[in-house]
Amino acid sequence: MPGKTIKSIERFLSALVKRYDEVDARREEAIRVNRDLLRHSTNAIFELTRGSCGRGLRELRRARRCLRRALEIVSSVPEEERQHIIRVLGDGLREFVEGALLYQYVCGRKLRGFDLEELSLLNPSSVIEGIFDFIGELRRIFLEKLIGGDVREASKYLEDMREMYNMLARLNIKDYYLPSLKRRLDILRSQIDKSMEDLHVALARGQGR
Repeated sequence: MPGKTIKSIERFLSALVKRYDEVDARREEAIRVNRDLLRHSTNAIFELTRGSCGRGLRELRRARRCLRRALEIVSSVPEEERQHIIRVLGDGLREFVEGALLYQYVCGRKLRGFDLEELSLLNPSSVIEGIFDFIGELRRIFLEKLIGGDVREASKYLEDMREMYNMLARLNIKDYYLPSLKRRLDILRSQIDKSMEDLHVALARGQGR
């Protein structure tokens, strides 16, 4: 019996090493895919902020292909090991969410296959972070409109920022699920307050149209 016991431990350890070797191989592939996902999503945001919906969409489609491959990698490992893969996809997913939302907002078109609820099943924190980053882009556009003298258009962006802040502020989610939520809300509240001040100054000066 002692010999059989030792052999059973040896078989278990060998199988465990093989299992984690396979997970590591998938994780390395996920890192490469995430790098491409991040690059294409960042390129899309750059093009969209320049007003190019066509080039932005092309980059988002490339990013979407990367995301599909990432989801395939996640599905290819045992469920109990998937967090090791999901963890390395956070930055890419966050940037993709930001880019897709910006495309839909600025270009007025829906990105096919983009579903916030579906993506949140993969990594809800990254989706929420992407939403905050998207609102940050709206603030940048708000400032551009204000500096350009288009006060009326700037005020529309600010109103949308306030509406999304109120939606996020009403979230009743424990800190351990979304640890960055309170900090991001505080930052966004400060940005909105500053934006309101900037708008009031512009209105008081009779600036713009």
